[in-house]
Amino acid sequence: MRRRIPIWLTRAVMLITLGAFAGIVALQAHWNEPGSAFKATSQQDKEKEARLFAAGVQAAFNRHDIKAVAGMFLSDGELVDANGNVLKTREVIESHYADIFTLG
Repeated sequence: MRRRIPIWLTRAVMLITLGAFAGIVALQAHWNEPGSAFKATSQQDKEKEARLFAAGVQAAFNRHDIKAVAGMFLSDGELVDANGNVLKTREVIESHYADIFTLG
């Protein structure tokens, strides 16, 4: 004799499957959204973006423009200094460069 699967279990599995599918579709739409942090770019695009970022930081640093240097980073950005210290948040990065400019 075959055992029947309870209807509630079948419905629960269907709801979980549909929920997972909807979540995946929503994430896929978010990842493909223009301007998304998850936007897929080529290696050349990533290297170009990194060079532009470095040039912007260097130009602001050479002007001793603390706000512009810190402004190049996200509000929750990170910077690893020459000593390997990890500086977290734009405010900490700004304070770090303010110290450098006042000492130099």
